[in-house]
Amino acid sequence: MSSSTGTEAIVNEVIDAVLVYFSTMEAPIHRYDIVSKNRSPYVVKVRGVVMYYLKTVLEMPYTQIGTLLERDHTSVLAAVRNIAQKMDRDELAEVADYVQARVRRVRDSRKAALMGELAS
Repeated sequence: MSSSTGTEAIVNEVIDAVLVYFSTMEAPIHRYDIVSKNRSPYVVKVRGVVMYYLKTVLEMPYTQIGTLLERDHTSVLAAVRNIAQKMDRDELAEVADYVQARVRRVRDSRKAALMGELAS
C-alpha cells in the first residue's frame, strides 16, 4: 500500500463528505461543480469548504489544491481564509463534525488494513 494511495483515498473522502453534506442541505452538488467555473454563492461556499479541509486536514499546499480543483493558488488561499473565518464564528460547525468523522473512519480503516498486511 503506497502512501499516495492512502492520501488519495482521504482526499476523495474529504471531497465526498463535503459534497454529501451539502447535497442534503440546499441542492444537489457534484464533483464537476467544484471544478467548474460556476460562481454561484452555494457552489463557491462548497468549493471553499473542500479547499479548507484539504488544507487543514491533509496540509496540502495551496498550489496542489489549486491544481486539483482547477484554481489559482491565490484563489485557494482566499477561500481557505474565508471559510476559516466562518469556522471561527461556528457558522459551519456541523459540516466540520461530519467531515472529520468520515475522514477519521477512512484513516482508521486504512490503518487497520495496513496492520493486517503487516501481521500477514
